[in-house]
Amino acid sequence: EVDYEKAFAALIDGLTAPESVAAIAEMIDFEYETYRRGGLIDYLPDDLVIDVLSDTTERSPTFMVPPFKAWDDHDAPEPWAMVRMPELSTQEAWQRCLKRDLRCIAWSREEYEKAGLEVLIRKGLPKIDAASLLKIPLGGPIPGRAGAVGTAIRNDRDRGLRIGDFAVRGAVVPTVLRLFEHLRLKLVLNTVSTGTMVRLGRVRSNFMIHLAISNKKLIDRASRIIAELCQLPYEEACRELFHTCAMQEDAGQSPVAATIRRLGH
Repeated sequence: EVDYEKAFAALIDGLTAPESVAAIAEMIDFEYETYRRGGLIDYLPDDLVIDVLSDTTERSPTFMVPPFKAWDDHDAPEPWAMVRMPELSTQEAWQRCLKRDLRCIAWSREEYEKAGLEVLIRKGLPKIDAASLLKIPLGGPIPGRAGAVGTAIRNDRDRGLRIGDFAVRGAVVPTVLRLFEHLRLKLVLNTVSTGTMVRLGRVRSNFMIHLAISNKKLIDRASRIIAELCQLPYEEACRELFHTCAMQEDAGQSPVAATIRRLGH
């Protein structure tokens, strides 16, 4: 039987060991220098692909970096970082990531209306069917990413985690669902992406201020950040946020960061 409290403590001890901290710091420097030069990173995992996918997709709304895009969208910029399996077809890559065949939603307009979800189809039917998902090219070559830095991710429960040239040593306790392997990888990638964005100036006073407001959760987070940093009531902070949005012309600029600057903080 697994003692989860001790297993978690052992995981944290491994990640906070001096050699692990040094390796993570070097990963942050590597990513920062890559993006500063206008480069791209392709993560090439041999395992736990879903964790790399979730981390790299979360970076877009959190830090307003280019999101994953369809292969035929030639106008959108390339994502700064992607999970990639170029030796596989895109369908095979998605199957390896999910460990099953695709199960997507391909409802008709009538089905959305019957479910009372008219709000979701005001701008057209959501493109969340299998054909749309397969346009996100996890597999195969992508001409626009020919110069991306390939960064292998090698996970070993007993010997540690290696990302590119950097190694986080130490074993993790095995469980049926591989909880601590997943958690180790996610914590390392979260730390690397956050540290990189700190170096790029997208974090202030421990707040991630360079975020999109693409849903209610992020609007709430943005309002709370503005309220805290600008010393405003929550409601006023929310109004100031939307005032910025109404004035803003640069869609690539974070309305949160712009609001904080506009208010002189």
